[in-house]
Amino acid sequence: MAELHTTETGRKFFGKDIPAMLTQLKRIADAMEKDNALTEKRLKMEHVTFVKEQRTTKGTTDLKNFNRDGKEKDSN
Repeated sequence: MAELHTTETGRKFFGKDIPAMLTQLKRIADAMEKDNALTEKRLKMEHVTFVKEQRTTKGTTDLKNFNRDGKEKDSN
């Protein structure tokens, strides 16, 4: 049996097909890196928004609204 690299199909495979596959794999990797960076940025922005919301709503359950025994004070 002939060695693959010495056949016409083998030369095409090693000379054109593999380099084309590597180019496409690089494109996929680059796209994934870009998507990951955008997702990370979006998650950081969502976290900042979440923390700000928690700080503003936390004021309504401040410890000033509770008695020493832990029960909520009457607002009447």
